[in-house]
Amino acid sequence: MTIKKIKKIKSNKTTTTEKVVAKPTHKDKLAYGVPNLKAIEKYFDSHQENFTKSMRAISNQVIANPDILRDNTLASCAKKLNIGEVSIMRFCKLLGFKGFTDFKKYFIDHFFDIPKKEINPDDIYDLDVNTKSNPADVLTKATNYLASVSLETKHKLSSQINILSKAAEQIYGARNLLLISTEANRFLIEEIAYRFNTIGIMAICASSPADIISKACLLHKGDVAIAVQSSGYNKDILSIISLLQKQRVFTIGMCNDARADLSVKVDLAFTSSGTYDKNYHNLQDSIYTRVSQLLIFECIIGLVTALDIQRSTNSRLNNLNALDLLNQSKKR
Repeated sequence: MTIKKIKKIKSNKTTTTEKVVAKPTHKDKLAYGVPNLKAIEKYFDSHQENFTKSMRAISNQVIANPDILRDNTLASCAKKLNIGEVSIMRFCKLLGFKGFTDFKKYFIDHFFDIPKKEINPDDIYDLDVNTKSNPADVLTKATNYLASVSLETKHKLSSQINILSKAAEQIYGARNLLLISTEANRFLIEEIAYRFNTIGIMAICASSPADIISKACLLHKGDVAIAVQSSGYNKDILSIISLLQKQRVFTIGMCNDARADLSVKVDLAFTSSGTYDKNYHNLQDSIYTRVSQLLIFECIIGLVTALDIQRSTNSRLNNLNALDLLNQSKKR
């Protein structure tokens, strides 16, 4: 008995020194949120009858360590669970979600208790920096976050290959393309409209309610409209989408929530990343969301260009020739 006790004491001494170094503080745990294990277990238990063997393995590992789901992207989560990405996607869809990110948001909102804390003027949620951060730290954190947003967007689009192709085909065959948004996204849609024009697609944009209505009324069957709105719940944008659908215009939506009204209402929907920081504070109109939106549009523009490279080349040449003529006329 005495020998066993001595061994236990020795092992405790060795492990406690290691734990002190790696163990997060109580404040850190609160910042990330505390998982409600009973609620998580109850949620997965209610679906056990429909789970396959691999799905049960996923649920058991998530119950044992909920942080795996919360703190990782689809690729890193699959690696840590030692399960394929396709299996995780099937798991999410069986639970009634469109994909991994959609389920991840729901999981954090419902099963992590994040207590309200006092606002600290040193906190900047986007990058988790403070007044003591130096330029090198900020640069590293910014590039890392941009990389993770780009990777998350890539994973989302990888599961939407057919939707990307369909969006490109519809835009390519459209007589007119209208991009609409709220004022918050005005500069984005202006830039995208210009990009479409350079490859031979007749694109116009509108962001004020009156301008959107006047331009939307000009569209008919065979035209395409793309709505970009952060939350996906803007009443003006949703009413315009209803109007466009009555005119048999093909509608595409882009917002930050796969379950938002905009995503459900349109013919095709894309979900941008970068909406939340690592503590899941809302960053609806952050620069990271813009990067994700630009990546999605870049893929669509690239696919439209690939459908008719000759038309895109001719359009670019015409633009360059027009600029040359303008420069020559100015010199005269």
